[in-house]
Amino acid sequence: MRRLLLVLVAAVAVGASFFTLAPTTSAEEGTGDVWLEGSGVLRAAGTGFVHLRGAMDFRGKADAGALVVHDYAGDALVDVQGYGQRIELPDGGVAYLGFHGTAHIRGRNVQVDMLVAGVQFRVAGKGVAYLAGRGWYSVNGLPQQPWTETGVNVALGS
Repeated sequence: MRRLLLVLVAAVAVGASFFTLAPTTSAEEGTGDVWLEGSGVLRAAGTGFVHLRGAMDFRGKADAGALVVHDYAGDALVDVQGYGQRIELPDGGVAYLGFHGTAHIRGRNVQVDMLVAGVQFRVAGKGVAYLAGRGWYSVNGLPQQPWTETGVNVALGS
Protein backbone atom coordinates (compact mmCIF):
# COMPACT_ATOMS: atom_id res chain seq x y z
CA MET A 1 0.00 0.00 0.00
CA ARG A 2 2.86 2.38 0.81
CA ARG A 3 4.35 1.59 -2.62
CA LEU A 4 1.07 2.60 -4.33
CA LEU A 5 1.12 5.90 -2.44
CA LEU A 6 4.73 6.55 -3.52
CA VAL A 7 3.84 5.77 -7.15
CA LEU A 8 0.85 8.11 -6.93
CA VAL A 9 2.95 10.93 -5.43
CA ALA A 10 5.57 10.48 -8.18
CA ALA A 11 2.86 10.49 -10.85
CA VAL A 12 1.40 13.69 -9.39
CA ALA A 13 4.81 15.37 -9.59
CA VAL A 14 5.26 14.29 -13.21
CA GLY A 15 1.69 15.20 -14.13
CA ALA A 16 1.91 18.65 -12.59
CA SER A 17 5.02 19.45 -14.63
CA PHE A 18 3.02 19.16 -17.84
CA PHE A 19 0.97 22.21 -16.86
CA THR A 20 3.97 24.50 -16.53
CA LEU A 21 5.73 23.39 -19.72
CA ALA A 22 2.99 23.58 -22.35
CA PRO A 23 1.16 26.75 -23.40
CA THR A 24 -2.63 26.77 -23.58
CA THR A 25 -3.48 26.40 -27.26
CA SER A 26 -6.00 24.53 -29.33
CA ALA A 27 -5.69 20.81 -30.02
CA GLU A 28 -2.26 19.59 -31.11
CA GLU A 29 -3.02 16.74 -33.49
CA GLY A 30 -0.88 13.63 -33.48
CA THR A 31 1.05 14.35 -30.28
CA GLY A 32 -1.19 12.60 -27.77
CA ASP A 33 -1.49 15.87 -25.83
CA VAL A 34 -4.59 18.02 -26.26
CA TRP A 35 -5.16 21.45 -24.73
CA LEU A 36 -8.69 22.87 -24.59
CA GLU A 37 -9.66 26.28 -23.29
CA GLY A 38 -12.94 27.47 -21.82
CA SER A 39 -15.00 26.90 -18.74
CA GLY A 40 -17.65 24.31 -18.33
CA VAL A 41 -17.94 20.57 -17.90
CA LEU A 42 -15.41 17.78 -18.41
CA ARG A 43 -16.68 14.20 -18.50
CA ALA A 44 -14.32 11.24 -18.71
CA ALA A 45 -14.12 7.50 -18.24
CA GLY A 46 -11.17 5.13 -18.35
CA THR A 47 -8.21 3.69 -16.50
CA GLY A 48 -5.05 5.58 -15.59
CA PHE A 49 -3.85 8.79 -13.96
CA VAL A 50 -6.09 11.85 -13.45
CA HIS A 51 -4.95 15.26 -12.17
CA LEU A 52 -7.54 18.02 -11.62
CA ARG A 53 -6.93 21.43 -10.05
CA GLY A 54 -9.06 24.54 -9.70
CA ALA A 55 -12.52 25.68 -8.63
CA MET A 56 -14.65 22.64 -9.21
CA ASP A 57 -17.60 20.44 -8.49
CA PHE A 58 -16.36 16.87 -9.03
CA ARG A 59 -18.53 13.76 -8.95
CA GLY A 60 -17.00 10.41 -9.80
CA LYS A 61 -16.59 6.74 -9.09
CA ALA A 62 -13.85 4.16 -9.58
CA ASP A 63 -13.52 0.39 -9.42
CA ALA A 64 -10.05 0.37 -7.83
CA GLY A 65 -7.07 2.61 -7.14
CA ALA A 66 -5.96 5.60 -5.11
CA LEU A 67 -7.49 9.05 -4.66
CA VAL A 68 -5.67 12.05 -3.16
CA VAL A 69 -7.45 15.33 -2.33
CA HIS A 70 -5.86 18.69 -1.39
CA ASP A 71 -8.08 21.57 -0.25
CA TYR A 72 -5.89 24.67 -0.60
CA ALA A 73 -8.66 27.19 0.26
CA GLY A 74 -9.83 25.23 3.31
CA ASP A 75 -13.49 25.32 2.31
CA ALA A 76 -14.01 22.15 0.27
CA LEU A 77 -16.79 19.65 0.65
CA VAL A 78 -15.20 16.20 0.43
CA ASP A 79 -17.57 13.23 0.55
CA VAL A 80 -15.91 9.90 -0.26
CA GLN A 81 -17.91 6.67 0.10
CA GLY A 82 -16.88 3.06 -0.45
CA TYR A 83 -13.97 0.83 0.35
CA GLY A 84 -10.39 1.77 1.06
CA GLN A 85 -8.13 3.21 3.72
CA ARG A 86 -8.20 6.95 4.52
CA ILE A 87 -4.78 8.43 5.34
CA GLU A 88 -4.03 12.01 6.45
CA LEU A 89 -0.94 13.22 4.57
CA PRO A 90 1.78 15.40 6.15
CA ASP A 91 1.13 18.17 3.58
CA GLY A 92 -2.54 18.49 4.62
CA GLY A 93 -3.97 16.29 1.89
CA VAL A 94 -5.99 13.14 2.33
CA ALA A 95 -5.30 9.87 0.50
CA TYR A 96 -7.81 7.09 -0.03
CA LEU A 97 -5.88 3.91 -0.82
CA GLY A 98 -7.68 0.91 -2.22
CA PHE A 99 -10.37 3.35 -3.34
CA HIS A 100 -13.46 1.59 -4.70
CA GLY A 101 -16.52 3.79 -4.49
CA THR A 102 -17.81 7.30 -5.14
CA ALA A 103 -16.54 10.80 -4.45
CA HIS A 104 -18.14 14.24 -4.46
CA ILE A 105 -15.61 17.05 -4.07
CA ARG A 106 -16.50 20.74 -4.34
CA GLY A 107 -14.33 23.76 -3.55
CA ARG A 108 -12.70 27.02 -4.69
CA ASN A 109 -9.10 25.76 -4.84
CA VAL A 110 -8.97 21.97 -4.87
CA GLN A 111 -6.58 19.40 -6.31
CA VAL A 112 -7.76 15.86 -7.04
CA ASP A 113 -5.29 13.17 -8.13
CA MET A 114 -6.27 9.61 -8.96
CA LEU A 115 -4.44 6.52 -10.12
CA VAL A 116 -7.46 4.36 -10.84
CA ALA A 117 -9.09 1.60 -12.85
CA GLY A 118 -12.63 1.96 -14.14
CA VAL A 119 -13.04 5.64 -13.32
CA GLN A 120 -16.05 7.66 -14.48
CA PHE A 121 -16.35 11.32 -13.55
CA ARG A 122 -17.91 14.69 -14.29
CA VAL A 123 -16.23 17.90 -13.18
CA ALA A 124 -17.67 21.39 -13.68
CA GLY A 125 -15.80 24.63 -13.07
CA LYS A 126 -12.54 26.36 -13.94
CA GLY A 127 -9.09 24.85 -13.76
CA VAL A 128 -6.85 22.31 -15.44
CA ALA A 129 -6.95 18.58 -15.97
CA TYR A 130 -4.42 16.01 -17.10
CA LEU A 131 -5.49 12.50 -18.11
CA ALA A 132 -3.11 9.65 -18.97
CA GLY A 133 -4.16 6.08 -19.57
CA ARG A 134 -6.95 4.69 -21.72
CA GLY A 135 -10.50 5.90 -22.10
CA TRP A 136 -12.46 8.87 -23.41
CA TYR A 137 -13.26 12.45 -22.42
CA SER A 138 -15.71 15.14 -23.55
CA VAL A 139 -15.74 18.89 -22.87
CA ASN A 140 -18.98 20.89 -22.77
CA GLY A 141 -20.97 18.13 -24.47
CA LEU A 142 -18.74 17.96 -27.56
CA PRO A 143 -18.04 14.54 -29.14
CA GLN A 144 -15.90 12.12 -27.15
CA GLN A 145 -12.14 12.20 -27.68
CA PRO A 146 -9.61 9.46 -26.85
CA TRP A 147 -7.76 9.55 -23.55
CA THR A 148 -4.35 8.17 -24.50
CA GLU A 149 -1.40 6.64 -22.68
CA THR A 150 0.77 9.62 -23.62
CA GLY A 151 -1.71 11.95 -21.93
CA VAL A 152 -4.33 14.59 -22.54
CA ASN A 153 -4.14 18.09 -21.05
CA VAL A 154 -7.41 19.96 -20.64
CA ALA A 155 -7.69 23.57 -19.40
CA LEU A 156 -11.14 24.68 -18.24
CA GLY A 157 -11.37 28.44 -17.85
CA SER A 158 -8.68 31.06 -17.74
